[in-house]
Amino acid sequence: MYYDKIQSPLGDFFCIVKNNSILSFSPYFISNLSQRSSPLTQECQNQIKAYFSHQLTHFALPLTLQGSDFSQSIYTTLKQIPYGSTISYQELATLAGYPKASRAVGNALKNNPLLLLIPCHRVIKSNGDIGGFALGIEAKKKLLEIEGVFLPI
Repeated sequence: MYYDKIQSPLGDFFCIVKNNSILSFSPYFISNLSQRSSPLTQECQNQIKAYFSHQLTHFALPLTLQGSDFSQSIYTTLKQIPYGSTISYQELATLAGYPKASRAVGNALKNNPLLLLIPCHRVIKSNGDIGGFALGIEAKKKLLEIEGVFLPI
């Protein structure tokens, strides 16, 4: 496994790679990793920089989806939500084939190990409120603003 620390306007993230696929992208570090950097962690760093510079609208990185079949279905569906768009928890649940599971969608997103790369910040409440985000509401607002989405305060 490889890892690298990637700086962003939201703080430092750790990109963890296993078998040439990104396993985790989060602000939390797994301390038992011994090797640093790889071509894939460098490409992730390049794409994160391009995203925050408004030069990238879609991450093209190999990702390892983790979690239950339900969570993986939610993440797969979420990756299809376009840059600059939002969707409600209910709409995401329905698109993923679980129309009665909007609360479970929130739990899956809370545990998303691939923050930013799987864009859970694009999910808002049905009433237009911003909803939650693992990095906090201000970070979610900033990500949406980068993508040209401005929600009422």
